[in-house]
Amino acid sequence: MIDALDTIDNLSKKYGKYPSGAYIMVFEVLDYIALNADVKRHLTGKELALSAFVFSLHQYGLMAKLVWETMGIYSSEDLGQIVFHLVESKLLGKQEGDKVEDFNDLFTSQDFADSKMSLVGEREKWVHISDKEKGLVFQFLPPEKLGLDESKN
Repeated sequence: MIDALDTIDNLSKKYGKYPSGAYIMVFEVLDYIALNADVKRHLTGKELALSAFVFSLHQYGLMAKLVWETMGIYSSEDLGQIVFHLVESKLLGKQEGDKVEDFNDLFTSQDFADSKMSLVGEREKWVHISDKEKGLVFQFLPPEKLGLDESKN
């Protein structure tokens, strides 16, 4: 793990835009998916980005926008850059056809402020994200339903 942390620190220094915590958050999102969703396949960029959004709402609540912006992440495009830095350094893998553009135009950090999150019971979490311009409406109940379809390969 120390080698991975050194690599992450080097990525942060090399690109200068994102702190090490931004790269580490991607692994926290992957852990969140592993613990909360029964998905044993490669995730698309869109699935990873939307999972990161939901993870951040669950983890940071109303502070998600501030947390992301403190790490220099203002949009799903920034998240895509971070993921592909990790791919370039061989800390993450990719499949043929995966591209950084898969993360484009999914959300911005402002969507955290515009979203509403309410907890129903101890284990059930509903996340309502509404953006009329983009036509997005997401609901997740419970966390293992991250919009991931196990039938995809």
